[in-house]
Amino acid sequence: MGKNEMSVVTLPIKVTDKWQFDLLDKRFELSRKVYNNMLRFEIKQYNNMLHDKRYRESKKIIDSIY
Repeated sequence: MGKNEMSVVTLPIKVTDKWQFDLLDKRFELSRKVYNNMLRFEIKQYNNMLHDKRYRESKKIIDSIY
């Protein structure tokens, strides 16, 4: 596979009662929301760093050395 290719495996969930499925569904949805919020925060931090004058100056110094 190439660098940006990915595969997804979807497996059926075998539960005996509807409440079990509902509980799992709720937990997966909550996990997805937490993940997306954390990712959004970190991307924002990364973009702020890229636009920070101190970072750009430090990067210039490091690039001139290497």
